[in-house]
Amino acid sequence: MVPLQSKTLPRAAYGIGAEESKRIQILRVWLTVMVLFWHADEAVISFSDGDILLQAPAWLETAKYLISHIIVRCSVPGFFFISAILLFRREFDWADNVRKKLRTLIAPYFILNAFWIAAYFVAQKLPVISGFFGNESKIIADWGVVDYIDGFFGILPSSGAGSFYSPFVSPLWFLRDLFVLNLIAPLLKKAVDRFPKAVLVLLALVYVLDIQTGIFCLSSSALVYFCLGYYSVKYQRHLCELDRIPAPVIALLYAASIGLFCLMNDRFADEFFRKLTVIFGFCFFFRFATVFRSEKAERRLLKAAGYSFAIYLFHEPAMGFLQKIGAKLLPDGAVSQALIYFGAPVITFFACLVFAMLFERLLPKLYSAVTGGRSGKA
Repeated sequence: MVPLQSKTLPRAAYGIGAEESKRIQILRVWLTVMVLFWHADEAVISFSDGDILLQAPAWLETAKYLISHIIVRCSVPGFFFISAILLFRREFDWADNVRKKLRTLIAPYFILNAFWIAAYFVAQKLPVISGFFGNESKIIADWGVVDYIDGFFGILPSSGAGSFYSPFVSPLWFLRDLFVLNLIAPLLKKAVDRFPKAVLVLLALVYVLDIQTGIFCLSSSALVYFCLGYYSVKYQRHLCELDRIPAPVIALLYAASIGLFCLMNDRFADEFFRKLTVIFGFCFFFRFATVFRSEKAERRLLKAAGYSFAIYLFHEPAMGFLQKIGAKLLPDGAVSQALIYFGAPVITFFACLVFAMLFERLLPKLYSAVTGGRSGKA
C-alpha cells in the first residue's frame, strides 16, 4: 500500500467585498482624526524664549485624558491591523513588495523628515519666526552626526517617552515600523502558519508585558497588531462580522474596559485594561462609525479617505504651530485651553485636507512623490 502523501492546500482567497472595502476606507478617516487628537494633549508649549505651561481645570484635564490617552489609542494599532490584512489577503512576492514599499513608505518618510529638518534650520535663522521653532531638542545648528541619524531613523529613546523611538517628524515612526514589518512579513507568516497557538500566546505576552521586540526600533504594539491582521486573513475573519454582535454588547464591553482602566491603580492592571480599550475601541468604531444613513455624508467621508494618508503625513508639525499660535494669542484660561485642545486637531484636519487637494491638483507629480504614489482621486 502506498502511504498517503500530505498536501499543503493553497490558502483560500481572502476577498474584501465592496461594502467592507468602503467601511475600511471610512474607518481610516476616523483613525486619522484620532491620531490628531492623540497628539493634541500638550501640557507645555515650547518657544525659544521660554515655555508656556497649560494648567487646565480638572474637568478639561479629565476630558483630555479620556480622549487622548484612552479613546484614540486604537488609531495607530488599527492602521497596522488594516495594513496587514491588505498585504496578506493575496499572495505576494517579497522583493516586489519591498520595492513597492520603498516608494510608498520610505520615500515619503525621508522626504518629510528632510523637508522639516531643513525648514527648522532655515526658520531658526530668521528672528521673526525663530521663536516658533525653538524646541530645545530641535536646534538644528547644534546637531552632530548622531543627531542627524536619529532625526531620520529614530535610534535614540524619545525624551520622556521611555523606550519609544521616533524620527524628527515623530508620527512618521508608523511608516518606519510598517516598512520593517513588510521586510519580515514572510517570516511572521511562516511562524504563524507553523505554530499558530504558540505564536498567539507569545504575542499576548509581548503585548501585555510590553516586551521590546529587539528588531531595530520596531514597537511591540506594531508587531502584535500586524500579526493579528494576518491571523484574520488566515482564519477568514472579516471586520464586517462585528455586525453580528449586538450593538449594546460591543458598546458595553468598550465602556467597561474604559471604566476598569480608570479605576485601576496598579500599573500592570492599568496597562492590561488600556490594551483592552484599544481592542474594544477598534471594534466599536468600525461597528458604529462606518455606516451612515446619509449618502451625502458617506460620499464626503469617502472623498476625505482618499487623502487620509496625506493628512497623516502633513499634520505634524503643522498642528504644533497652530497650538503655539493659540497659546500666544488667546488669553490664559480654561476656555482658551479648550479651544486649543479641541480646535487645533479639527482645524488641522481640514487645513491638511484642503492643502492636499490643492497640492495634488497644482503639482500632481510632486504630490505623488511625497505621498508615495497615492492619489486622492482614486
